[in-house]
Amino acid sequence: MIQQFCERVKTQFTGEESEFRKYSLDIEKTCPALKQYVSSSARNDKCTVMFLVEGFSESKYLQQRIKQRFSECRVAIPPYLMASIAHGAVIYGLDMDAIKNCILKWTYGVAVHPKFQEGDLSLRKQSDGRVEKFRLMAKKGIQVEVNQQFSATMLPNEPKQTGMLFKLYYTAKKTARFCDEPEMHKLGEFHVDLLDTHLGLNRPVILYLYFGAMEIIAIAKNETNGQVHRTIFKLDL
Repeated sequence: MIQQFCERVKTQFTGEESEFRKYSLDIEKTCPALKQYVSSSARNDKCTVMFLVEGFSESKYLQQRIKQRFSECRVAIPPYLMASIAHGAVIYGLDMDAIKNCILKWTYGVAVHPKFQEGDLSLRKQSDGRVEKFRLMAKKGIQVEVNQQFSATMLPNEPKQTGMLFKLYYTAKKTARFCDEPEMHKLGEFHVDLLDTHLGLNRPVILYLYFGAMEIIAIAKNETNGQVHRTIFKLDL
């Protein structure tokens, strides 16, 4: 439910009155504990800088309203809001090595392209007779150690293929079959050259995913010639 709210409301809401119905919140009745922060001396405290952090601060509407309401303050918006608290731990001297593991918020995987099979939706059939499917590598909800390795062995689709494009996806669901399913998001992609075409389909490339404290490291190792390709993606905390 939270994931759907973030996708359909938080990032979409602009404040345009024709797009929403107004709702008055009675703080004293609904959440009286908050009253101390919006009344009496708390309202008189002087603040020169405000830092927006974490997910709700990604809302453009919220950013705009805060800047309007607190125009006398400098409002600082870090580039990576979802990771800003963890980045702050680094800035303020906390030991990031103390982060030993985490629970995956998403299911991660890579696109594969098997041949079209009976039962596959015909609209998904590509011009080469293949279908882009989702190959799961790490499932949402599992606990992973920092730098724990997940791997998948990939092979070229065609004997004369001279490159392989790795497209990584993530989803809020624990399982998925296709890369175009609802709630599926593209993490990123990178290209690997495939030489030695005389070997045909027998040119395996192993894709490794490592979940660091702040990032996802993707490594593709060509088992034929030993070449290694490495790229880094931001980990959505």
